[in-house]
Amino acid sequence: MAFGNAKTAHNNNSSRFGKFIQVNYQESGTVRGAYVEKYLLEKSRLVYQEHNERNYHVFYYLLAGASEEERKAFHLLKPEEYHYLNQMTKKSHKLRWDNSYESDLQDCFTVEGEDLKHDFERLQLAMEMVGFLPTTRKQIFSLLSAILHLGNIRYKKKTYRDDSIDICNPEVLPIVSELLEVSGVLSELFQSRCCCVRNLQTHENATYDIMQKCISLNA
Repeated sequence: MAFGNAKTAHNNNSSRFGKFIQVNYQESGTVRGAYVEKYLLEKSRLVYQEHNERNYHVFYYLLAGASEEERKAFHLLKPEEYHYLNQMTKKSHKLRWDNSYESDLQDCFTVEGEDLKHDFERLQLAMEMVGFLPTTRKQIFSLLSAILHLGNIRYKKKTYRDDSIDICNPEVLPIVSELLEVSGVLSELFQSRCCCVRNLQTHENATYDIMQKCISLNA
């Protein structure tokens, strides 16, 4: 539920994936076992949420419940500092101009009756009980943080006459590289694309127009 449920306009704990449950019975009619298959996760929610909705619960659990050591290891920021989490605050700012704006911002990241720190502790305990090793849990939380930081990368045209793109905040790239445990080649990956024709690979700069279309498709 932490990874597949999210707050929507009408449900604070809405399941955003499909679930198929197959129940197996013995000849006597008693239940012998069950098989659960999950599918159709709403991937678009990772990068865009409608007004009065949130991203998946697990991001808020992590940001609220991580220890100081974990916050440093995963380079965690405040929820309002992530583009993938603060879109509702921007919409609230556009929609509300009265004194209730501050309370609206608080509602963007918390739900009445919710204890995010406790939920994060429960998540860690559940992952441990089903067999996730500490190293695996660390990799999962590191990946979640990397997703949030990827959403903060901003693009611009290199020059007025050149449609190729440049990254406005390159300081984010080393953080993402560390979280994903990859070498420092992310800048090239985000600013160029590889074309393969008859086993011949060519690299060309991604243009601002193409990048804008990709961002729109992700949303």
